[in-house]
Formats: sequence, structure tokens, C-alpha cells
Amino acid sequence: MKKSNFLFFMMLFNLICLIASCKSEDHQEKSTTKTKQESKSKKAPISPNEILAFYNSQPTAQKDKINIVPESLELNITMANSALLSLLGENGRFIYLTNSQFTLSDTVSYNILRHSGSLYAMIDYELKYGAGKNANDLLRGLDYLKTCCVHEAEMGALAVWSLSGKESGISEDQVKLGGTGLGLLALLYGEKLRPGYTSKHVLYSLGDFILYMQKKEGGFYSKYFPDERARYDKWTSLYYPGEAALALIELYKYSGKTRYLDGAHKALTFLANKRLNQRNVEADHWALLATKEIFTLQSKEHGRNQKDFELLLGHAIQICHSIIQQLGKNSFAAGTSVTPIATRLEGVQAALLILPKEEKYSGFRNELQEYVDDGINFLINAQIKNGSSKGAFCKKSGLNGLPPDKIK
Repeated sequence: MKKSNFLFFMMLFNLICLIASCKSEDHQEKSTTKTKQESKSKKAPISPNEILAFYNSQPTAQKDKINIVPESLELNITMANSALLSLLGENGRFIYLTNSQFTLSDTVSYNILRHSGSLYAMIDYELKYGAGKNANDLLRGLDYLKTCCVHEAEMGALAVWSLSGKESGISEDQVKLGGTGLGLLALLYGEKLRPGYTSKHVLYSLGDFILYMQKKEGGFYSKYFPDERARYDKWTSLYYPGEAALALIELYKYSGKTRYLDGAHKALTFLANKRLNQRNVEADHWALLATKEIFTLQSKEHGRNQKDFELLLGHAIQICHSIIQQLGKNSFAAGTSVTPIATRLEGVQAALLILPKEEKYSGFRNELQEYVDDGINFLINAQIKNGSSKGAFCKKSGLNGLPPDKIK
């Protein structure tokens, strides 16, 4: 058997979106669907209202649906989590590479962002399904994060460092906004698992560093170089702002300190205004996750400012529309890469939870639900069901009866 490279961050994204799918409404045997591709003879919709009208105007068709049973899906989720746990070493680092000769490696392009993101997903699983039985293993992963990479950065604030001696591809020590965001997110989820495991000082200090990286208009510097004591924005990341916003929201929920919620709202508002009326926007699933969380908070605690609500909801609609249009009708064909599908599914499911129930959203809602149902079925087909890598996901999915571990 040829060497198989099972990158665990792929399992992370699949685990997250599989967990999210169990929260969605019951799936029906039949659903009304719309055609996914915009007519080439018409100008593509730009505004949220145009997007909603587009989906409501499409001809309907009856499509047989695979009934996804939540109880059965839970088994897939558990298998994915078990596969991730099997790759968590005694030193708290994840094993990146396995093959049929059982050679293991945790040094292939190690990345502290993937480390933190994986723990975030796995602790989320443990809180929902695990009853704490794997808590010690997960806390060992958090210990590695704290001892390896949480260090002082600017004005006494702490940050998650990407170290040249710890990560390949890093030529000098640096702080990535997304690294501190995901690190903070993982540590905050660790507090749900074992309260007090990380001090409030550490958590607040990480949040304050994120705020230090935020610009006046709401955007962020992407990196900080400690040796130069300089913030850097010549290189930008699509995902860092959403990751940072989500971490700030979770820190607000933990602390009640409004500066963190204000920073998150400012970040999401900046992204929404930046992309306003753009015909195509990036598939920013982290922004969708953060938007879902801030909407939930607003409805529970403060009520909603209608103007802000419409702006952020419109932004979510734009992202989801672009996801459907960019991937197109061949999204779930055999040989399609798994990770982009999984990350997008994660965001679309978050958007479904905040989409209003009014009739004008019905066509769009049906389209998103069809996308989720087909996508979850795609992931199930991509999951390895037997052998030493049971529960892991292949880099590319095989459909129509082709074993996913035979797809290259």
C-alpha cells in the first residue's frame, strides 16, 4: 500500500461541521430545490435582497434526499474524534503523518494554529458527547500550547508565538493574529472542560493583544514581529479576522468585559462594509461562525440594532451565495478535495441557524439546506470506515461506490 498522508487538520474541519450538522433541523425525504447557477444572460445579483429574490425566482424541482439520521451521524462524529485523539502524542503535540508501515511523525510542517484549532474542535466534541473521559488528553494538548508558545509580546500582553525552532517554514519568531485567536479560543473551551485550568490573567492578556492588533476602522494587522516590535499588514489572511472576532466573543462570554464584544462587533462590521455590494466575496466561514455567535448574544442580552443586524445578516448572505456559486454543481463530485467543502459547510450551517424564518428567505434557506445535506453525505463518503486510520478523512472523496482511501 502506498503511503497515505492524513493531515489531521482536515479531520478537524470535518469534525466541526459534522458536529454542527446534528444541531440543524430535521431533514425531510423530499425538498424543494433551486438551480444553483445564475443565468448567464442576466446580471448576477449583488445586494442581499437581490440574492434572496434570485433564489425565490428560480424554477423548483423535486429531488430525492438522503435522510441523514442524527443518531447515525453521531457515530461518524465519534469516529472522527477518535482518529484525532489517536494522533495526540504524549508530549501534547499532534502526529501529522502516518503510513502503512506505522511510521509516525509530528515534525512535518507543524503549525500551532492547526494545533489550537484541533483542540477547539475536540473539546467541543468532549463537551457535547464525551462526558469528560478524554479531558486529561486534551488538557495535555493545551499544556503544550501554553508552555511552547504563549509568551509576552507587546506592553506586557501575551500572544501565541510561531517559533522558528518549533515550526517549519518560519524563518524568524513571529505572532500571527490567527494563532493568538485560535489559541485563545482553545483555552477558553478548556475552561468549559475544567474551570480554572488557565488563569484569567492569561486569557485577558491574549484578548488584549488581539485588540492591540486591531486598527481604528476595525481591520487587523496580520502579524507582529517581536524582534522589531512591529505590527505588519503587508501580508493578510482571509481567516485571521474571523478567528480573532470569534475568540473575542468567547472571551466576552467568559468575562463579561464589553471591550472584547465591542472589538468583535467592530471587526465583523468592518468586513461587512468592506464587502458590501461586491459581486463575489471570499468563503469566510470564520466570519459566519462569529456572526452566528454575536447574533445569539444580541438576541439574549441586548436586543438588536436593526441597521447593524441587516448589515451583518447581509454579509452572511453574500458569503453563502458566493460559496454556492463558486463551487457550482460539481462541488461534491468524486475526487473533490475534502477540506474546502468541510470548512464551507461549517460556515453555511452557522448561517442557517441565524437566517430569519420569513417567507422571503425561504428559497435561499432551501438552497443552503440542500447544500448542507449533500455536503454531509459527501463527508460521510470521504471518511475511512475500517483499518488503522478508521475515522480519518481522505484528502479527496470517492463517491459512487469507490472506496475513499483509493482516491488519490
